[in-house]
Amino acid sequence: MINYLKEALNELKKPYPFTISLLVTFAIQIGLSNFWKRIKLGRIYNFGDIIIILIGLWLVNLLVNSQIIKYFRIKEVNPIDVGIVGSAFVIILTLVISPIYGNHNNLIWFILLLCCILLVIIRSFIISKKKMCKKIDNSFLELRDLDSNNIEWQYGDEPILLSERASNYDLLDRKNIQNLLINAINHHSIDHSYSIGLIGTWGSGKTTILNLVKQNDKLENTIFMHSPGDETQDFDVWQFGSKESMIKGLYDTFLTNLGIDITTFAGDRLIRNISQVVAGVPQVGGIFSSILSCGQSIQDINDMKKQLSKYILSTNNHFVLCIENLDRANGEQVILLLKLINTVFDLPNVTYVLLYSEERMNQILSDANSLDSSYIEKVINIEVKVPSDLNISKCKIWLQNLLITYNISENQISTYDFLLDFISRRLNNIREFKRIVNSVFTILAISESIRLNLPQLLAIQYIFFSNKSLYIAIKHHKKNFTFEDTYGPYARPHDINNDDKNFLKKITESFSEYIPLLENLFPKFEKYITDNNISNFGDTEKNLKNRSINTRRYFDNYFYFNESKQVKINREVSNFISSINDGVNINSAWNDFFNKSIKNDRELYILELILFVDSYDIMSSQKRTLLSETIFDDIAKKEYQSKWDYIDKLRLVNIISMLIEETDDEDFQTFIQHIDHEYSAYSLIEKIVSDIEKRLEGRTSNSIRNAENIGKFFDKFRDYIYINDVNLYDTKYYDPEVTRDFCAYLAKKDPEYLKCYIYKFANAQNIYKVLYDCLLYRIVGDDYQYKLCKESMDKIGFFKGSKLDKILYMTKSLTKSQSMIKDIYNAYSNNNDRYLHYNQPIEPEAL
Repeated sequence: MINYLKEALNELKKPYPFTISLLVTFAIQIGLSNFWKRIKLGRIYNFGDIIIILIGLWLVNLLVNSQIIKYFRIKEVNPIDVGIVGSAFVIILTLVISPIYGNHNNLIWFILLLCCILLVIIRSFIISKKKMCKKIDNSFLELRDLDSNNIEWQYGDEPILLSERASNYDLLDRKNIQNLLINAINHHSIDHSYSIGLIGTWGSGKTTILNLVKQNDKLENTIFMHSPGDETQDFDVWQFGSKESMIKGLYDTFLTNLGIDITTFAGDRLIRNISQVVAGVPQVGGIFSSILSCGQSIQDINDMKKQLSKYILSTNNHFVLCIENLDRANGEQVILLLKLINTVFDLPNVTYVLLYSEERMNQILSDANSLDSSYIEKVINIEVKVPSDLNISKCKIWLQNLLITYNISENQISTYDFLLDFISRRLNNIREFKRIVNSVFTILAISESIRLNLPQLLAIQYIFFSNKSLYIAIKHHKKNFTFEDTYGPYARPHDINNDDKNFLKKITESFSEYIPLLENLFPKFEKYITDNNISNFGDTEKNLKNRSINTRRYFDNYFYFNESKQVKINREVSNFISSINDGVNINSAWNDFFNKSIKNDRELYILELILFVDSYDIMSSQKRTLLSETIFDDIAKKEYQSKWDYIDKLRLVNIISMLIEETDDEDFQTFIQHIDHEYSAYSLIEKIVSDIEKRLEGRTSNSIRNAENIGKFFDKFRDYIYINDVNLYDTKYYDPEVTRDFCAYLAKKDPEYLKCYIYKFANAQNIYKVLYDCLLYRIVGDDYQYKLCKESMDKIGFFKGSKLDKILYMTKSLTKSQSMIKDIYNAYSNNNDRYLHYNQPIEPEAL
């Protein structure tokens, strides 16, 4: 609160707010004066009351138009705070002044003062809490904001952008470099100028180090010169388009910083003459040897140099001129500047600090005619080198803080390590780091609408930023970088063909430094590099679930930033699983989800759901059981007529088996009790049992136990049907798959059990169903071919003259399908072992 009061009082002390406070106090004192209010003006009595009413209306209008509520929302000291503190100040003054003329009715003023104090406390609390974080706006942030991780960001805000300008703080612990430069600057001469080369690659932080040195208190009586008209700007060679303008700019810089009026010190004619002479400085030889014929102009230069030297010495100050962007100028400008500071501007108590890249400077000088790269060594008295190596661990921490600011949870940060490590190791300088933040990581600001695998999305964006050729090669060779998206029981081995090998070999040769990154992004590339022939079938499912770039399904999304139908389905399935884990009503959640999927690509939704029912997706055994029961009930009451519906049913069975096989024993028994005696769902139960028993890969103790227990349960389930005389040929139960499986089970236990069961329930209404279960059939084109299996007929005791034979001929009115079966039986009875041909199938529903 103290800081808040200091800031508000500093604003209140300014002339305008303070004057207003005094005027308000004066107005209050006049208002309190009853004599003033009873003043008569012309025919108007109590004129003061009219004034008070008018002032009140004015205040109301002022409050409305000032939009004072908006100022309350601003989380920093603003006019409303000055108004609150100013009001307290006015009330205190009023309380002090009022007793002077006998007004002691101060209760209302104390109440108002308490209100002001309360508002001060509330506002100071809000502001102090908010100032703990720095709010993102359209301005650029500083790198130190990432170092301290004090940025507040939420979806919908502008992306986080770092200022690429030189800073005035050091996050890389380069104090020793600063001290070297300070010592070099302190060793100046009273006889001539002194030149220092601050050398480092572009973006290595030369200007930042210089800014920190300027703030150092070890430099006594030192004045850093600035460009005319801008006290924050050093002398920048890059801003001058010609040699003459640069000479003029250099003279203006000296005269401005020395406080000399150029119009009195030298006329325009003198400046033009100097520019003419100096602009003709040759690349080799002394400056004056080439201009002896220039007469008065030479004398003008010498006179000016003497007067400047005399004036500089008289100030007892040390002047430092920092020259920026020397390595960005052209060769002629560089050579001219070096000669100028070594001749015409060779002045006492003047130090030149030249900032440049050594490699670039050598290139500029070597390109200049008749001048070798060692020329700069004759001009520079001492070199201070800025190391280009960065602290890799610090860079990674900054990037991690950036991710956290973008609302990436801390437990997810490790999934970004492969990329953060790769970027940090390849960084050349701080400027490149800032450009990566501004160019690559800004995509996180719209990640809510892209919904891809964010670490991989950032990686491909980084490749686009750092090497567009590799980016294009990846974009246009999907098949060479990805395997087919086959998974589940029908997954094919992941192989690399010769075309893949030839292409990936070119990639490794052309972009060898990117191999670690590509291995993390593309399993196919990793398999090529390591020559690994092992295929992990579970990886495809994991990658599809995570919407990975290494799947063909999602590959293109990473280059076009579009949310395809499959991305949306993945998101909705993921949200459904999250809702299950969050404890919603599972039955309602399933109905909402599945009813939607029926309307919109049910097959795709079911296939996607298969990816999300592992034990690490739904960890709760109880929730897995409840969901499996819900799906079981949903399938059991739905009729699946078409081929695709049947396939969807099998997939849902697969989901149930995956859910239930990883449950605890208690929850598994709960599921068993739920499906027990559900004879109409016999086929469904049989498929669940079969699916659990067949699954071999990734078996856990739970799944092994449950597979054994569900097998025992199903045996008891079928025994109960036999013992309790459940008629599976009844219309409400009948399913050819069910009766065939049950009959096979009974025959395996004891053939007499089978005969007993068939003879018990066979009648005129179901005899054709019994025969249908004994049929062998095949389909050739549009031709349906049937015959009876002798082995099956013998097992159930169906032969000429048997009880079943007699029942068959008891039926009078036949459906078409029944007539076809009777024809087939007659052929069988006459020892005709050939298939009978029909142009349409036998319909079990018509039996």
